[in-house]
Amino acid sequence: MNAAHLDADLQWLVGARDQLVDEPGRVRNRLHALLLGLTAGHRQVTGALISQVALRRARNLALKGRAHDPVRAKLALAAIRRLHALTAEIKAMEIDIAAAVELRLHQHLMAIPGVGPLVAAKILGETHDARHFRSAAAFAAHAGTAPVPASTGNTHRHRSARGGNRQLNHALFTIAMVQARWPPKHGPTSPGNGPRARPAPRPADA
Repeated sequence: MNAAHLDADLQWLVGARDQLVDEPGRVRNRLHALLLGLTAGHRQVTGALISQVALRRARNLALKGRAHDPVRAKLALAAIRRLHALTAEIKAMEIDIAAAVELRLHQHLMAIPGVGPLVAAKILGETHDARHFRSAAAFAAHAGTAPVPASTGNTHRHRSARGGNRQLNHALFTIAMVQARWPPKHGPTSPGNGPRARPAPRPADA
């Protein structure tokens, strides 16, 4: 399978995974609304409905509520099952993405701090090969990271670009945030962080 086909596969996989990741939030909101009708103050018991423990507690509340509100309880249990299924689907999709990235043989990309399988898949899927861009500036413009001139009169300034490839922009933003929080251990991250030269000792007075 050629590189272009693999990159297209990565783009499809990342898009499918992103759609899955958006769904749990909507299901959790619906589950909160259902539990509110079943048990007053349910959040004190379940919390944000993110962990497996929280979902088990939500299931217990739904089971207890079947006696007085069977419809809400049934819908709440269905929402809990859907959250479990989404978690499994997202994990499976991320395994597929990691396997596809390995086939692409881009170890140098994965060696960059802040780049994991998902970020690498987004970069490869959206650019195919960064060498296709005529310059670093062209790549930045495509990603929406190049500053846009916004000067008025005698005031010269720039603003952030609102266009560009948003998937690629998000991937680069993730890399930047990781490197800002956990700078690479090899070498200084800015001129001010490097070792400073010490002044030479003054010769002893004769």
